[in-house]
Amino acid sequence: MTSVIIHWDHKQPMDVNNQRYIYQLWDYVCRSYGVLTQNVIYVDLEGSLGALSPPNPVVYKLEDALSIAESQGCVPVYVHGSAEVSLSNFEHPEHACYIFGPNYNSLRVPEGAVSVKIQLFAEPFNLFSQTVLPIILYDRFRR
Repeated sequence: MTSVIIHWDHKQPMDVNNQRYIYQLWDYVCRSYGVLTQNVIYVDLEGSLGALSPPNPVVYKLEDALSIAESQGCVPVYVHGSAEVSLSNFEHPEHACYIFGPNYNSLRVPEGAVSVKIQLFAEPFNLFSQTVLPIILYDRFRR
C-alpha cells in the first residue's frame, strides 16, 4: 500500500479555481499510480483548503497525518531537497507514505527520518510538490 501526505499551505489568497486545478492534478496523479483516494491525506496548515472539501482525510498538523499513515502500517518517507539519498539510489519501502511539503525544499524533516531527494539539475533547484509527486510515484511504479 502506498500513501501520500500533502501539505496545503497557501499564505497568499489563491483563487478557488487554481486550488481546484492543483487538487485535481494531485488526485489524477495519485489515482494513475494506484494510490487510493482514501490514502491521500491533506495537511491544511493555513485553513485554506476549506473551499475544496476533498473526500480525503484533512488534518491540521503533520503529526496527525503521520499518525493516520503509521496506523495503516506505512513507513514515512520525506521528499526533501537536502536529503542524503537521491531518488536514483533510493529503495522504496513496500508500504511507503510519501510526505511532500508546501514545496520541494520547505518541509521540516525530523532527524533520523527516512528521506529522499530528487536531483534533476546540477544546481539546487526548488520544485513544487505538484511536480515532485508524479516523479516519485513514477519512480516507484517503474521499479
